[in-house]
Amino acid sequence: MLVSGFFTTIDDKKRLAAKAGLDHDKLMTFSTITMESILDILIIKDYLLSKPEVVEDYPFDDKTAVFKIQGKMFALLSKYQGRQLLNLKCDPAHAIELRDIFAEIIPAYHMNKRHWNSVILDGDLPNGEIERLIDHSYGLVVKGLKKSVREGLEVRYGGEIYK
Repeated sequence: MLVSGFFTTIDDKKRLAAKAGLDHDKLMTFSTITMESILDILIIKDYLLSKPEVVEDYPFDDKTAVFKIQGKMFALLSKYQGRQLLNLKCDPAHAIELRDIFAEIIPAYHMNKRHWNSVILDGDLPNGEIERLIDHSYGLVVKGLKKSVREGLEVRYGGEIYK
């Protein structure tokens, strides 16, 4: 249980770390990862999964979460050099603007840097901005789906699914 910002047992901490996709033993070696960071990751995962028909998958390894709509990736949650990263698809011109404005947004690690940004999840970027970036990424991917698939989504979830 969580009591005043502390875990009452090691098992509680291990369960929360596992739910966030983090290795508890490695977690203990990084002083920059706090309980708040773990909770932020869980909030982001919940937001990603709240989008219509999103599936969480682990095609690369058991620690890199890939979020897809209709089999197309729009987000990737991973850890690189001790930092938690959220890779999101982005319009190329907007991607450059975001990198100029926010120090926490960088060209995406292991992705096409023209179309993808990495968001460093260190708690400095407001949650509202992260949600906006997720919405933008999701919308780009939905707009790129075949017309029949996209129209099916619109019928099931409303025309504003990707706008």
